[in-house]
Amino acid sequence: MRGELVQQFWAAHAAADEAESALACCLEQLGQIPPETTLGFIYVTTATLKSLPGLLEQLRSQTPGVEWLGCCGDGICGAGVEYYDGPAIALLLTDIERPHFCTLSSRDDLGVALPEAVRQWCEEHPQGVGLIHAVPTYMACGAFADEVRRYAPQMSLNGGLSSSLGRYRHIHNGVAAQGISGVLFSERQTILSAHSQGCTPISDHFSVDAAQQNMVSRLSGRPALDVLRESVGEVLWREPQRLGNYIFIGLQTEPGSDDDYMVRNLMGLDWEGGAIAVGDLMESHQRLRFCRRDGNAARDDMVAMLQRLKQQLNGRTIRGGIYISCVGRGRRQFGEQSGELQLIAEQLGDFPLAGFFANGEFYNGRLYSYTGVLTLFL
Repeated sequence: MRGELVQQFWAAHAAADEAESALACCLEQLGQIPPETTLGFIYVTTATLKSLPGLLEQLRSQTPGVEWLGCCGDGICGAGVEYYDGPAIALLLTDIERPHFCTLSSRDDLGVALPEAVRQWCEEHPQGVGLIHAVPTYMACGAFADEVRRYAPQMSLNGGLSSSLGRYRHIHNGVAAQGISGVLFSERQTILSAHSQGCTPISDHFSVDAAQQNMVSRLSGRPALDVLRESVGEVLWREPQRLGNYIFIGLQTEPGSDDDYMVRNLMGLDWEGGAIAVGDLMESHQRLRFCRRDGNAARDDMVAMLQRLKQQLNGRTIRGGIYISCVGRGRRQFGEQSGELQLIAEQLGDFPLAGFFANGEFYNGRLYSYTGVLTLFL
């Protein structure tokens, strides 16, 4: 692929035996990088990590004045293609004017305080969309999102957590092993985004009547185990030890929101107590539903999400995109031939894109699992 100007966004991606060769291939695709470039995204595979500091130094020397953000993942993606094994790099460069974006970072795993300059920018731009990258050990994700929205109440945050096999790293001009980094875009930059859950609900919502830590004992006045059995049906119930491979928990995000839910694992069954174990801390008065997750459900939900975005585009040109998907999706659900990224190309056409497969995905400030989040710049 030859990196070409498409409404002033540029993209390149490549894999090679050596990380340095992958970067050289990307730079060749890009050709002469325009001087108006201001912001770049870089995503790399785990096999690229040992070379990453040198790669960033080379990139920064060839793109003076460009701020680089990104993350390391178990896999990465470009337009219509996914890379997993071996060194690989995906780049997306933009010319978004500097007054219309603000970068931010914290290399402290507990830090959430925003610098004064960032707070001031947020107050001047109370709405927009942000892209953030963090390590899974950063325990303050929710607090960080709340802090951003404290100063920019209508700021929506998308992004993901590094998934690089225990060597978690994110990028803000340099390589960070802790904390969080990202960029906020003002309302002047038109952005569309959506997420795909990869699941199909198989039940109505139930009210959590009794819960302790991650154990739910009663749902809508009945033992939780009985509700689960009724929801999954007798065929699946014949092998309850395998339910965790197919059945997941969908936690309602907001009261009255039937379509949006956060997927969590079904961790276990308490036969004596009639309870179920959920992969999250549970509280009474939450609402949940049971979902089925498989390749067909993932594909159907993905196509539905892309068709909704296509309707919102209404013929407008996509300048570029960032796609962040779960490590449990990609080749594990859509096959070995870049099926997930091919779906995006089939539904929305060819446009500059970069992204990675994450250990948790942010959409609208919430941390999801098994989700694909597509952010489009118009």
